[in-house]
Amino acid sequence: MARLNANLSFFMLTSDYDPAHYNWTEKELSTLGDCKATAEVIKKRLEDNGVKVKEMYAIEHKGEKKADSKSKEYHNSTDTTKPHYHIVARLEPSHGATLEEIAKYIGVPPEVIEKPRPGRYSYPNSLSYLTHIKYENKIQYAPEDVVTLAGTDYMDYYDENKESWLKGRDFVTKNGGKSLDRLFREAIAKLDREEIAYNELRGIKEYRKLLKNPVYAKKLKDKGRCMADLAKQDCSALCDKIQNREITSLDEIMANEEWELACMYQKRDIERALRGANYVILCEKIKNGEIISLDEILANKDWKSAYGQYRYEIQELLRKYVHK
Repeated sequence: MARLNANLSFFMLTSDYDPAHYNWTEKELSTLGDCKATAEVIKKRLEDNGVKVKEMYAIEHKGEKKADSKSKEYHNSTDTTKPHYHIVARLEPSHGATLEEIAKYIGVPPEVIEKPRPGRYSYPNSLSYLTHIKYENKIQYAPEDVVTLAGTDYMDYYDENKESWLKGRDFVTKNGGKSLDRLFREAIAKLDREEIAYNELRGIKEYRKLLKNPVYAKKLKDKGRCMADLAKQDCSALCDKIQNREITSLDEIMANEEWELACMYQKRDIERALRGANYVILCEKIKNGEIISLDEILANKDWKSAYGQYRYEIQELLRKYVHK
């Protein structure tokens, strides 16, 4: 859907210094290993492609036990990861870019770039991750280690938000090997990518932990309600197309990414609309002599579905117009 390819308001980049992971010039590659110099190259590459960087912060992390990147190839298979860095960049809305474009401009794979998570606190949370202040089970980094490449000095952000970030530790409680916060972010991401519907969360064991927590349960319910509202809008538009006979096949709908959300939340309504529309089509074809047997109807999956609901009406039409 179009909304999935929108320009990013900000992003976080996580990568190591392996030259094989960068489509850079020799001069640019020579900066790898120096967090600040590497970040300056990234900033310049973005700006050279018309992306305006409003704020940008970078820090190097070393010796962590869990990989931060979504792509395992960027880390050793040992317990300790390679030295790696994180960059958080905020972009001017009128001069932004999509995730894929940003990856192309920087010269890295899209997998190392994380798009904003839903919610008004998404950007501050990304800034807090640079020092791990909200994650007491991780190595803690000094705010002075964060390099400010553009915008408000990181220390100003840190001083302003330190108290709330420390309070946020209460929500990052270890549970079954994964923090509830991490499980929540995974669930939200899956809802955003339309890989799962809200009413399917209860059927997944680890996500049931979230639904038992009143804070996360409310946030997920609100997100599910929002996704359901979008699905209803898409379903309404799709049903109009069905009534106008622009679409007559369920397979055609399922194969189109544009209707994924509607199918996830409103599939029964869509199938009902299809059966009704195909019943009208069948009636016309029987009356016009285009269909002369029940076998013809049953050979078509969508017509067969309509026949299942309107069996007696269709049989009566066949007797009247075919077997007279």
